[in-house]
Amino acid sequence: MEQSDSRAALALVDAVTQRVSRLLKDPAWWPMVLAAVTAHMDGRGLGITALADTSGLPRSTAREAIFAMRAAGLLVFQPISRSGRRCQIVPSASLLDAVRRLGDETIRLVVGSVRDGAFDGLAAATQGAGERYIAYPQPCATGFDRDTQIHLFAYSDPVFDILRRNREEIELFAGCRLKVSTWTQDAYLTQLPGVLDAATAPDIVAVPFPWLAEVEAGHGLLCLDGFVGASPVFAAADYYPQVWNAGQIQGRSFGIPVQPTVEFLWYRKDLFARRGLEPPHSFEQVLACARALHQPGRNLAGIVWNAAPGVPIAETFLQLLGAQTGDPADVGRPEALQTVHFLRELVRYSPPGLARMDWARSAQSFGRGEAAMCINWSNRLGLMEGFGLLHLRDEIGALEHPTVDPARRPVQPLGGALLAIPSRLDPARAATAWRVIETLASAELAKYFILHGAVGNSLLAVAGDRYVDQRSHLVGVIHRLAWENRVATFRDPELPAYSRVMAALSLRLTRMVFDPAADAAAELRHLARELRAMRTPTQATGPGA
Repeated sequence: MEQSDSRAALALVDAVTQRVSRLLKDPAWWPMVLAAVTAHMDGRGLGITALADTSGLPRSTAREAIFAMRAAGLLVFQPISRSGRRCQIVPSASLLDAVRRLGDETIRLVVGSVRDGAFDGLAAATQGAGERYIAYPQPCATGFDRDTQIHLFAYSDPVFDILRRNREEIELFAGCRLKVSTWTQDAYLTQLPGVLDAATAPDIVAVPFPWLAEVEAGHGLLCLDGFVGASPVFAAADYYPQVWNAGQIQGRSFGIPVQPTVEFLWYRKDLFARRGLEPPHSFEQVLACARALHQPGRNLAGIVWNAAPGVPIAETFLQLLGAQTGDPADVGRPEALQTVHFLRELVRYSPPGLARMDWARSAQSFGRGEAAMCINWSNRLGLMEGFGLLHLRDEIGALEHPTVDPARRPVQPLGGALLAIPSRLDPARAATAWRVIETLASAELAKYFILHGAVGNSLLAVAGDRYVDQRSHLVGVIHRLAWENRVATFRDPELPAYSRVMAALSLRLTRMVFDPAADAAAELRHLARELRAMRTPTQATGPGA
């Protein structure tokens, strides 16, 4: 074997070993995991003694490990006698899911390491010394300009919260002082049109993906094609196409994506394993699991989700409906009524105060251990872990959106912010703002945001970084979904008055979901007529339309 092959093979083994280490608290458990999963695949259970003997450990030590694995939710003891004194040991649903993921990752590692045209050699460029790492952000090469301050006008979001908290450090990367103003999302979107029209507009504005058409309808944003074409830092080819296209209008760039995020159905693996529940994939399965796990007397809800009036409840509906059909604005389809009925049923298994739950509050509730499931964005993972679930990081699972039909593969909602420059800025000021955008949207800052808990990604290079993968395997999941073209921004260019869409959805959905007497079918018919009217050419011509 060539030396380069030996080095690459060792790195491949190391990569697999690291993944096993993240799966198990104690590597000595691996022989028992292997034995339990193999026996399960063969349709057999194992007794405690038989399983202990596979470990190579002293039998008493192995028995202690087995009970520790049971406490960790990896093994399940199934009674095989009426008295319950005799039992067989089988792997839990969460362990089987983890082993399946481990197998998938191992196969990808091996296949990705084989040299083109060879079956007996590894491509050293994919492993070991050839593995790429994204460096920690460095201070600006041109130094720090204390006399220049760039004002970023944004909304409350994990990325911009990190920017505010770590502003002094990020200023060193950007090479100038930063002022970061954030508003709640509902308030922000009412303020933004006036801010863009003001004589003293901010230097950079954050625009949520779906709002770009409405914001640019007033011609308040600068076309960035010239900056992008001359940039030595990045190009469109560096991005996932779905992410890059979110900042495009008719093929022209008006915003640069920063740390986009994917919405998931989060669940507590330990609670599911304790009740012997399988991860849900359909509306019916989610409701069944929520019903089984809902224990209000113990301050545990079956599920928590974003149901506050305004953007939260409107976007929850849009994302769930879009996952079914790929067109969230088509509320005349049968899936729209099924989605409303699903949300209405979820209320029964949700925590008190559901109508006040926005993205941050629902993530905090899940993080405090007050719900078994949560529908939320990947960039809220740090907020979830920052509360009571930090010690259970490995027990938080992420599932794709549930569907009406469990056999249907959903399209995952893709959200996030675009960094844009107001058209009112003079050219010199706009050039300085662009250099800050280059920093904030760089691969180095993407990794920085992930390591600080804002899990999301727009750049192909970031998904291959080992430390990013160690922080969260979700970046790899997002990479796979994007590669399979199974993420979408759900931005409808024919509905530029997005704020009016949100208002109409919020009004109707709050009534349909929380009022048991509401006629959901009639409300959806009214909503469909309202959305059709908003598509007419004479309307929705700008933020004030």
